[in-house]
Amino acid sequence: MQSFRKYIGLALVPMLILTGCSGEKKTNADAPKNEKKFEAATDLQGMLREGPGKYAGDKYDKAKVEKELDKLPNNLTGKEAYNQLIRLLAQDYKSVVEKMNKIDLSNNVDENEPGTKIKELPKERPVNVTILFDSSGSMAGKVPGGVKMDLAKQAIQDFAEKIPKNANVSLRVYGHKGTNSKVDKAESCKSTEEVYPMGPYDAQKFDNALNQFKPGGWTPLASSIKAAKEDLMRSDQEGKAQNIVYVVSDGVETCDGDPVAAAQQLHDSHIKAVVNIIGFDVDNAGQQALQQVANTGGGTYATVQSKADLEEYLKKEYERLKDEWESWAYRATHKAGEEWAHDYEQIADQTISGILGKNNDEHTRLLNALWYLNEHNKLKGGEYGEGYDKLDALIDRRFELISNYSDKQYDKLTKIAEENQKQAEQEIEERKNEGISNIGQ
Repeated sequence: MQSFRKYIGLALVPMLILTGCSGEKKTNADAPKNEKKFEAATDLQGMLREGPGKYAGDKYDKAKVEKELDKLPNNLTGKEAYNQLIRLLAQDYKSVVEKMNKIDLSNNVDENEPGTKIKELPKERPVNVTILFDSSGSMAGKVPGGVKMDLAKQAIQDFAEKIPKNANVSLRVYGHKGTNSKVDKAESCKSTEEVYPMGPYDAQKFDNALNQFKPGGWTPLASSIKAAKEDLMRSDQEGKAQNIVYVVSDGVETCDGDPVAAAQQLHDSHIKAVVNIIGFDVDNAGQQALQQVANTGGGTYATVQSKADLEEYLKKEYERLKDEWESWAYRATHKAGEEWAHDYEQIADQTISGILGKNNDEHTRLLNALWYLNEHNKLKGGEYGEGYDKLDALIDRRFELISNYSDKQYDKLTKIAEENQKQAEQEIEERKNEGISNIGQ
């Protein structure tokens, strides 16, 4: 590859047509006066820092360069000629090297919920789960598997145990006071109470809260949703958490409230809570009403008729949470690949197109100048003499040093980018598995 690059310039150099050559030899007395002596670098780092020359980059003009060469004295040694050519034609490598050194190869994937920033792995977005439990008198009824209240409590207990470890949970009961007689309606419709305040799950405290009430009176669903909104706003004042409400009910609103409007307000608030409804042994009219509540609350509605149905629904909720982690991992891995592609593009731009591209142009121009000096007998030893050989060797050495540097930087940076991508993918997999394990799978 190196020998190929050495002669790239050779293939690109057009035939030189020499015109206006007087044949007269100039002496050292003809050299430009009052010019500061320039010494070209002999080491790689010096070569990368010394440009740009007078005719570097887009400023290159072959005719103007040849006029500059005509002003040089005759009998130049290879080193003297090399100094002059670098002064005129050295490329600006410094700016490209600086850009290359600033390439960010960290592969930081920022994929929101349920994920996180991969490299830093900060705490994931908080999750608040509020359970609204219907304790109206109708929950004393029976379905296949037992009494609705008992079955619902057991299912909620199992569900709470498997909520992700990073989540907070609260339990609010409604309709648990009074009876379902008209005389107790006023009292019962005011009964909505947070029996387990929002916080980390504690099995013993949660069970105690869950088991302290029995089927009571009417169904104040709307006022319970409104109260849940206040609970969640206290816990998430800035609206940065994922807020989920699960309503477990066997019937519709019976306290003259508007649960559809309450769910809409909750979902449209800055905390953007989602209201999911589990209808337990609900008739067709009730299902339609609860479905509307769930729709306006941005959530889902499901009807269960038995203990087995309720358990199956909650199992599907766990699977849904698991699928969210799988989907997140897919998206994050895809983004990690996009980051790698972006990094590679930058690496190639600064090393292949940048340093190597400049080096190829510079090499071609230096060879053009070498041949011009040789044809015009400017070099020591005459045509193809010792001056020519020395200058040719210096030009080739410069080309090889900078080309090798570009190759090594390309290999080094590409390897770092590949390793960072693999590390990102590994951390994504670990994060996904951690998230899945936290939901009890």
